[in-house]
Formats: sequence, structure tokens, C-alpha cells
Amino acid sequence: MTNQNDFKVVTLKNISDFEFTPALGAKYDGRSIFGKAGEPIAPGEELQFPYHVGKRLAINLAKQIQLKKIPAPVFGKGDPTAEVAGHILSDETINALVSKILVNEYSEEKPVTETETEKLMKKFEELNKTVESLTSKKISPTGFKNKQEVIAELESKEIQHDKRKTKDELEKLLA
Repeated sequence: MTNQNDFKVVTLKNISDFEFTPALGAKYDGRSIFGKAGEPIAPGEELQFPYHVGKRLAINLAKQIQLKKIPAPVFGKGDPTAEVAGHILSDETINALVSKILVNEYSEEKPVTETETEKLMKKFEELNKTVESLTSKKISPTGFKNKQEVIAELESKEIQHDKRKTKDELEKLLA
């Protein structure tokens, strides 16, 4: 059974003021994701992704945006950042930011699945086209297209021959 989001496409917009790099979480399934120019995803840049990839990237970007808001700890006064970090990285805060990062969404049609018979018939047609293309060139079993090629091969191997003989007879001398 397929997930309802399998055929959705989303547009991700980097709403931050920094480049979103693989080191900051621009990855999906361990694979680095880059922007249009092959560079990190620039601020304001929009890219389209399958839903699952776009959603993961949006969550990672939202977390990075929120992490930049956490103040540095002050030594000697305890650690107030733990309380702030808990609020900043809460699910509600991240989800609200994700909805701003994913600016567009649409669904594609579910592709029609091919049956095994259809796959085999396509392969059959493909093989026949290959055979037909080979036979249309009228290449002999030895690989020579015409008598001149056979004569050239005989001369390169310095084999005595009579140029008046047929192509088939000359090919026999090469065997």
C-alpha cells in the first residue's frame, strides 16, 4: 500500500539568512542536497522535492533557524539556555516554521503500474528492433559489409586471392 504523500511535490524555500549546507542538515538518507547551482541552498532559493525529502529538509532547516536563536550560556549563573532551547525546539514551533518553509505543494498522478506481461512485451519489441537494425545493415556472419572490406582484410593479412571471386568465396579464405 502506498502512502498518500508518495505522489506529492513540495517547494522548499530557504527563509533563513544563511546558506543551508549538508553540514547543517541539507541531507536525505545520507545524501547531500545542494541548490540549483550545485552550491549550498542560498537564502531565498526555492527548490522542488518529493514530499518526503522536502519535509525532512524543511524540518532540518527549521531546527537550524531555531538553534541560531538560542543564547550562549553565561558562566557562573547556571544554564538558562536549557529552558529557552526546550521552547525554541518544541514540535509546535518547528511545525509552524516548516509550514513557512514549504511554500507550495501539489500532487502528481499515480503512475500506472505495468504488468509482467507488458514488461516482457516491451522487452520483446526492444530485442526485435535490435535484431532488425542488425539485419538491415546486411552484415555477413564474418562481420564484413561488402566485398571491398573482405579484399582489404585479405590484403592486410597478405593472403593470396582472386579479386574476381564472390564475396562469400573470399570470406572462406579468411576462415
